[in-house]
Amino acid sequence: MLEARAGEQAERLAEELRGRRPGLLESHPVETYLAAFAETDRRFGYRAVPASARESARAIEAGHGEEALHQYNRLALCTAASRFGERCRDGGIPEEVEELTRPFLTDVLAAAESRSGGRYRMEVDRFAKEFAVARLKMVVGGPELIDLRSAIPRRSLVHPPRSRIPARLLFVFRRAGGLAPFLESHLDRRLVRAFSRTGYDAFYRRLALILEARADLRGYVGPGAWYCDPALASISPELGYLAEVPAQNGAGLFPVPATDVSTRDALRLSPARLAAYEAGKYVPRPHMVVWPRESLIAWAADGRAG
Repeated sequence: MLEARAGEQAERLAEELRGRRPGLLESHPVETYLAAFAETDRRFGYRAVPASARESARAIEAGHGEEALHQYNRLALCTAASRFGERCRDGGIPEEVEELTRPFLTDVLAAAESRSGGRYRMEVDRFAKEFAVARLKMVVGGPELIDLRSAIPRRSLVHPPRSRIPARLLFVFRRAGGLAPFLESHLDRRLVRAFSRTGYDAFYRRLALILEARADLRGYVGPGAWYCDPALASISPELGYLAEVPAQNGAGLFPVPATDVSTRDALRLSPARLAAYEAGKYVPRPHMVVWPRESLIAWAADGRAG
């Protein structure tokens, strides 16, 4: 069982740290470390690291070395994962979502045990996501990870063109009810096999299941992705559903500033998009999806009824 395995790993890691790094766990209790994240998780996205955790990480690395910090973070991950089922029950996580998340977390634990999971530091996005899943800040939704409590960044609503700002604000505050709290999704390369029309239909349905179980959430927000650009359908019609399904069922799609990374991602796997870009016929424009809870739940209910 996942929880038992995680607990056994945590015990071994703690014993090893006590033997090799006397005083470390007494100076920086793992439970205190996890409690700080629990508080931060209620207000910020998965990348947020509480100040006390940053201070502990700096002190551990300065006093005991980088490897000790990696081991400490593995211990924190395993300790959090040992309570995964309990957290799911307390958090009202739908059974389907819990069962989808368990294999992902099992693989994370296997990598942590073999030390093949890379660098166990909070600034490393891969580990930040793994640790977020372990403490039930995030779950697996299918093609993307779901942050269970996040917010719409204010800056995403006020960038040019200025003429569109009033409409964005009106949608977010009147239709969605405010900037927070929302479900938010993030890509992870380990989930790429589920990136399909069928995979996203299931993903949206799972979002609705979570919203039905969590009355405090205002809906779902996508972080701003090149593949949610409505104009993409003219170049890559096979991806058109990624913007069309939300837009045709009550969601707002708002452009956000492109980055070198988003442009590269949009072009690197498609000769057609690259050719159109080089010919000046296509410019990748990431879009943020804001799907109010009532509209998303209604879409999912229509699908179940059909």
